[in-house]
Amino acid sequence: MNVSLKRNKQDWVASYLTIWQGFMGLTEREVEVLTLIALRYLELQESVTEPKLLAELLLSAGARVALRAQLGEEVPLSVNGLQNYLSSLQKKEALLPLEGRLILNPKLVPQKTITFNFTSSD
Repeated sequence: MNVSLKRNKQDWVASYLTIWQGFMGLTEREVEVLTLIALRYLELQESVTEPKLLAELLLSAGARVALRAQLGEEVPLSVNGLQNYLSSLQKKEALLPLEGRLILNPKLVPQKTITFNFTSSD
């Protein structure tokens, strides 16, 4: 059985990451933070191929300022507040260390096609 869903880019990324929410114990707010990070990752991935440079640019100081602004549109988010989310996402292995920087876990890089295999223990 094939099921096709049409989404805009942000909804597609958020939907993809929501699939991982239960497996990784992510909160809704962490999925929101991760969605913005994943969108930036996809944007950077179009022009940057070296993982170390990608990690350097993904959560650079400027990127963190922009991330805080996007996340804090309704409720302001402090520098420490963002750092707490990033630390939590690292503990849950949604963000992985790479040479002193953080990079998106490769499992969480949104894919356009996902295959599910179900097995029964009966």
